[in-house]
Parts: sequence; structure tokens; C-alpha cells
Amino acid sequence: MTVTRSPRGIVETRAAPATSAGPSFLQLVIGSEGTLGVITQATMRLHELPKASDYRALLFKRFGDGVVAIRDMLQSDIAPATVRLSDEDETRSFFSLREASTGWKGFTERIGIRAVTALGYSFERGALMILGFEGSADAVSAEQARGLAVCRAHGAFDLGHGVARAWLRDRYETPYLRAVLMDRGVLVDTLETATTWENLERLHGKLAAAIADAAASTGARALVMTHVSHCYRDGASLYVTFLARMARGKEIEQWETIKRAATDCIMANGGTLTHHHGVGYEHAPWMEKEIGARGMDALRAVKQALDPNDIMNPGKIFQ
Repeated sequence: MTVTRSPRGIVETRAAPATSAGPSFLQLVIGSEGTLGVITQATMRLHELPKASDYRALLFKRFGDGVVAIRDMLQSDIAPATVRLSDEDETRSFFSLREASTGWKGFTERIGIRAVTALGYSFERGALMILGFEGSADAVSAEQARGLAVCRAHGAFDLGHGVARAWLRDRYETPYLRAVLMDRGVLVDTLETATTWENLERLHGKLAAAIADAAASTGARALVMTHVSHCYRDGASLYVTFLARMARGKEIEQWETIKRAATDCIMANGGTLTHHHGVGYEHAPWMEKEIGARGMDALRAVKQALDPNDIMNPGKIFQ
């Protein structure tokens, strides 16, 4: 159950595991970004901590091979706790930023890299996947075997646990680089979208090119890195990080140029407006493209019913 307080009063939603009692008001409130009211109570679903886990890294010769492997896993009802696939630029950046090992460990790593290279794989042109399973020991073992079989069928090379452990250890440290880079005149930002499997590679290429071209129009060369993050049977999310030299004195205008080009590209090439991030106060023009004028009319009617004086997060969705 959820309790939402709106300017017109309290709205209670009693959600059953499955119901045919009309559309989901809960999802409408959650997706309203605070424009309809404030959720003050919620019943949550809890899961036990996993008894076992297995995280490992896989290297594909190309990004597209990894995309197909993820699709095949999900559509074969293999459900990893984590599956993250970096494109070639992000893979290259990840390995270039790794702290070099010394001594015997460094020696064995160099031997391993040479062996991988001899088999036709590359940390410069390949695509890195982090694949993790969690649950009971038996379930993890069985699902891991099935997932690895699918990935190997699409040419994956198993790098073992070391790279995955490093990613797990450092994944929350990387965002702090943003402040360091911005202090040194580097523009850094992220954006994300989602689309169907058949359109994923196409959108990936179009979006990377649009960001690079927009940055070039401001006099900067951009590094655009993308990874597949959240995955489903029907499609997946693309999470993009881009870096470029700041246009001194015109930093805001530069960011707006890149951000608008990226969003226009997403909307023109079959992507969603956003997957799990908000998109700021310029919601309405792009949202209308996604849900249509009639959809916006319906949302305005709900807004009028619950918040006629527009006091809840004004300007966020409706302008």
C-alpha cells in the first residue's frame, strides 16, 4: 500500500500482486516526479541477502557480440544480478585507468594480456562485460554455467574474477572523478536512454556521433563512453558518459548544445526520453514527443484533479 498526500487530499493505493482494477495509480504517482503529491507511506518488498555470488569479467571482440549475448541470456530466462557491457571506448578507458600491478602479479597480468591478444582479443578495441550472479550456492552455479555458455557461444573470452572484483571495489569511486576533472577544465556529464534490442546498436552509434559532433561545434573534441546497464527481455538501457574540454566563459552554452543534440538524437532514433534519470525542467517538449499530445492532455487532467494551483514541483513536467 502507498499513501500519497496531494494538495486536494490523501490518495491511498492498495496494490495486489496482480489486479485488473484499472490502471496503476501507483506508477502514475511514482513517475510524476513530485508534481502530483508526496508519497508519505509505502509498503516495500524485501529480499534475503544472497548466500553466494559470482562476479567475473568477459571480453568480446566487438560491442555488438556482447549485445546479442545479453539479449539471448535474458530471452532464455537467465537472470544475472548484474550484467554491464562497455563499448570499445569505455573498455579502453577502463583498462587505461587501472592501477598497474607490480611484482609477480604484474608479471602474470602482462603474460595474460599477451595471451588474450594472441587469440585475437583486444583491450583497445574489445567490449568488456561484467557478469554477476547471486542467490543460493546451487542457483549461482547453475545460472553462471548457463550464462557463460551463452556468452562463449558469441565469442566471449573469460577473464576470470580479478577484473570484476576491481570493478566492484571501485565502482562508487569513479563518480568522484567528475569534480576533479571539472576543476581542471573538463566538461563531464552523463545521460541515458532505453530502446529495443533490434534498435540498440543503431541508437548507440547515432548517439555517440551526435554528442561528438555537438562538442566539435563548440570547439572541443569529445570522448564518448557508453555501457549497456539495465537489461530486459525486450531491450536495454544505454548509459553514456562524455568528456570534452570546457569552452571557457561559455560552459553552460556548451553543455546545453551537447545535451540538446543528444536528446534530439534519442527522440529521433527510437529511444526513450530517459530510463532511470530525470531530465530537468525542459521536460514538456520532449515528453510530448514520447507520449503524444493526447497523453499530455491526460496528465494535465490528473494534475488539475490533484494539484489545481500547481504548487507541487511547479514547472517540472507542465510548462
